[in-house]
Amino acid sequence: MCPEKVQEFNNVSMSRNTVARHIEDLSANVKLQLSGKACAFDFYSIACDESTDATDTAQLLIFLRGVDENFGVTEELLDFRSLKGTTTGMDIFEAVSDSIDKMGLQWDKLCGVTTDGAPAMAGAHKGTASMVCAKVKETEGEAVKMHRIVHQEALCAKTVNLGYVMNTVVKTVNIIRARGLYQRISGFSF
Repeated sequence: MCPEKVQEFNNVSMSRNTVARHIEDLSANVKLQLSGKACAFDFYSIACDESTDATDTAQLLIFLRGVDENFGVTEELLDFRSLKGTTTGMDIFEAVSDSIDKMGLQWDKLCGVTTDGAPAMAGAHKGTASMVCAKVKETEGEAVKMHRIVHQEALCAKTVNLGYVMNTVVKTVNIIRARGLYQRISGFSF
């Protein structure tokens, strides 16, 4: 790229500790920017997806979509949580609640929660989405819960008759997950 700068690039320390520190700095900066934008949201919604990684640890992804007064839309990963022990609706709700509170989001501005179809997420009484909606209602807000929207591509493949594509993708992912070394080399994280 810059042949005249080769020596300067070679002088940059790229030990694993340095790289980890840079990643942590970038992460903190992204969270700070998101926190600043989140204060201006008129409304926001969340989407939650829980799955297990190659070591059978439950991982919860919480996505945030917020809208400000100028109709500017912000979509970001709000949080990523490893769930130790059980993954009941209450466990997932507590993780979601903690993430929302840490970001300083107001519960009465939450207008929607989207989950996958798992009973712990979508259960009518003890599901995470129901508990989130109840918490919003306590703060005089109103939230709509939706489920099975997170995995639209799988539903679309069935409707549009692209099952052969999904079968290939699923087989590839399973091969990568079955061989931990390939998973790290390929950069996939589940």
